[in-house]
Amino acid sequence: MTPWIDRRSHSVRHSRFWVGCHALRREGVADAVTRWRACRGVLRTAPVATDAADGPAAAGVHVLVYGPDHLAGLWAAKSFYHHAGVRWPLTWHQGGWMTAREIRRLRTHFPDSRFVSTAEADAGVEARLTAYPRLLAARRRAVMLRKLIDPAVFGRGESLLLLDTDVLFFRPPAELLAAVSDRRPVNWHNADAGDWYNITAAQAAARYGVALVPRLNAGLSLVRRAALGFDEMDEFAADADVMSRPWLAEQTIHALLGSRHGVEVLPPTYRLSTGPGLTTDDGRPLVAKHYASAPRPWLFREGIPAVALALAAKEGS
Repeated sequence: MTPWIDRRSHSVRHSRFWVGCHALRREGVADAVTRWRACRGVLRTAPVATDAADGPAAAGVHVLVYGPDHLAGLWAAKSFYHHAGVRWPLTWHQGGWMTAREIRRLRTHFPDSRFVSTAEADAGVEARLTAYPRLLAARRRAVMLRKLIDPAVFGRGESLLLLDTDVLFFRPPAELLAAVSDRRPVNWHNADAGDWYNITAAQAAARYGVALVPRLNAGLSLVRRAALGFDEMDEFAADADVMSRPWLAEQTIHALLGSRHGVEVLPPTYRLSTGPGLTTDDGRPLVAKHYASAPRPWLFREGIPAVALALAAKEGS
């Protein structure tokens, strides 16, 4: 294959049209229609006021977002602010291609939020981390590391709530609010179904002297800025095993940092699941749910409709 054809093939595979067709084939037409209708419902909800993202705060919310999931990102953020009742500043971090209209939607629905484009993020991170070339190289290789590194560079809060776009809240997150108000000296994370890391507990103990916390998931994380040391992250990023699977590098580094500085796993009322249900196994109502693993049909069949009802009840009162 000629270089010109190679470039054309790469461009097609990474175009929005190709990605959309691939997603449609994977989820099916019926689920795609459900997703489209559910996601667009957020455009009929009211804007949310927050504190300014460039000012001091006890905590800040950070969401990595790109075009196809920007509406889900709005639902995630609105579900949190509705149930948490806080005004923590919100920062959107661009994680891929977005149109001007998609960016305007984020700013329209959260008028006080900050949008950090990939260009702004790259410039800011490069300037801040000149002394950490291994960490910069890791960030270029693993886009998910933007969820970890960029909030540490651009965030102003003492604590950082790192929120995936497929996480929804259904009740007040009392554990997270108390952790911020009490300034608890640990990081908090959702529990995963298993250990999805790039290194084993034995390797973590031998190389870094830590007891690796089991079953940590980085989709919903409340981390202290003081626990996000660039020296440590640079050290971990230099480990070939830590970086062996780029999509798990961020979660692995979160686990190492938490294991070294203090970590708690959120209770079962903060659930990670690929199936239906808004209660725990013993029947307690969920506080939040991470609808992991695409195509996430229950995010659109169950989660977003439940949040929409809660928002409608508030706006109608």
